[in-house]
Amino acid sequence: MDLDPKHVPAHINLGNNLLTLEPKDFAAAEEHFMHAVALTPNEPNPHDLLGDVHRAQGNLQAAYNDYTKAAELAPTLGAGLQQRGHVNSFLGNFDEARTDYSRSAELETARGATGGGFFLVFRAYVNLHEGDFEAAIDELQGIADSADEDFPSVALDLKVNALTNIALIATELGDSDVASKAIADASAVLLQQADAVESDDLRDAAEATTSYMQGLLAARMGHADGAAAAATAFEGHVASSTNPRKLERMHEILGMAAWYEENYADAIEHLSAGDHMNNMYTKYYLARANQEAGNGDEAARLYDELAVYNFNGPGYAMFRKDILARAASD
Repeated sequence: MDLDPKHVPAHINLGNNLLTLEPKDFAAAEEHFMHAVALTPNEPNPHDLLGDVHRAQGNLQAAYNDYTKAAELAPTLGAGLQQRGHVNSFLGNFDEARTDYSRSAELETARGATGGGFFLVFRAYVNLHEGDFEAAIDELQGIADSADEDFPSVALDLKVNALTNIALIATELGDSDVASKAIADASAVLLQQADAVESDDLRDAAEATTSYMQGLLAARMGHADGAAAAATAFEGHVASSTNPRKLERMHEILGMAAWYEENYADAIEHLSAGDHMNNMYTKYYLARANQEAGNGDEAARLYDELAVYNFNGPGYAMFRKDILARAASD
């Protein structure tokens, strides 16, 4: 930018870093995206990115306008409408959110892209925002069941996405039968993918993911021994990994087991060692554990951060209404 202040990719890349990486600076990110919009007002991507930072700032109406502009500038692409669907979900415009997600999937499919099925997964999250977890499970199961026919080129990835979502939602509901079936089905697809490329690393990753889901379910059902066994199995499956963060999900299993045993000190210890920066399910329960342990200031800080997260996912959509209420009361 020193050499060429009008170099749009530099503004976009730096803005993205400021938006997504620690330490985050939303105001600075907004400034760079505004520069990109001013320099290329008819390009959809800078408007889309500006919507992202406005969403992160909690300025949902501005984000709605940004994504609408992006969609208008790229009428054959689904991305802008998909992004606006998120904002409508957060604003409580549930019918409009469903329309946005459906249309975005249609546009992506019409142009031969592979994202349409995954946009429909977001549509299923609208049910979570409405508080209807069973409806979300039914919609996600429909996506998984029709993936081979509707989205053959990405069917396996789409099935894994939908089924792991079902597993988490059913686990939260305490529906062991639905969760167990979803875990088994997702595990079969993950192993199918690993076998297709004859990859031991992918097979280990598949087994680790299965152990993680089984561990969360065991914790939810009050089976502390089963959760501990799943955590040990997970540790074994990632033993050969060189990733320094490889044990985060093991700690999440143990943290959730401690939560359901009302051992809030251990829950805080383990969930703090999990991926609470990016996994809003983990962060939510970390906040709850701090609240139960009497750490009011820390709980309030976490709730405040969660309240303005505004990026969609099952672990956030399930709890956003409760998060907003707790943040307001704090």
